[in-house]
Order: sequence, then structure tokens, then C-alpha cells
Amino acid sequence: MARVEGIPSLCLMGCTRSSWCDIPLDNPSPQHTQNDDTKKAQLIADVAAALYCSKICSYAQGMNIIRARSEEEGWNVDLGQLARIWKVCVWC
Repeated sequence: MARVEGIPSLCLMGCTRSSWCDIPLDNPSPQHTQNDDTKKAQLIADVAAALYCSKICSYAQGMNIIRARSEEEGWNVDLGQLARIWKVCVWC
């Protein structure tokens, strides 16, 4: 199990943050191959995709908080309009 996949799994299992240190991680010895440049490029692409995904998740969480508060307070926030505003302002 990769570290990134393990943390949400721990949350679902009810484990605490202090128990995260008990997760064994595979730590292969570094080996230099002819594909190091390819691996580096793939790592950069993977990190960029992960960052983009984390931004989407953050904005979805924020929108959900605004939606819930809007319902509680009767603000009648138009989520479609909010998405259009965020698309222009935040994604730049």
C-alpha cells in the first residue's frame, strides 16, 4: 500500500495520527538505470497531477462548506455562479 493511499484507509479504519508511524514502507535501494530521466519526468508529471487533484478537492470542500452554511443561514448562494467566479479568480 502506498503512503498516499494508506492515510485515507487509516481514517476509514479509525486509526489515529500517532499510529501512522507504525506503517511499514517499502524502501528499495536506489539503483541508477538508463531510465532515470524518464522516471524523473514521470515523477514530475505525477506530482503536478496530484497538486491539481488536491486543488480540486480543496475547492469542492470549500464549496460544500459554503453550500451547507448557505442552507443554514438562508443565504441562497448560487453555486453555479460561485463556480464561475472561482473558475476565473482561483484557477489562474
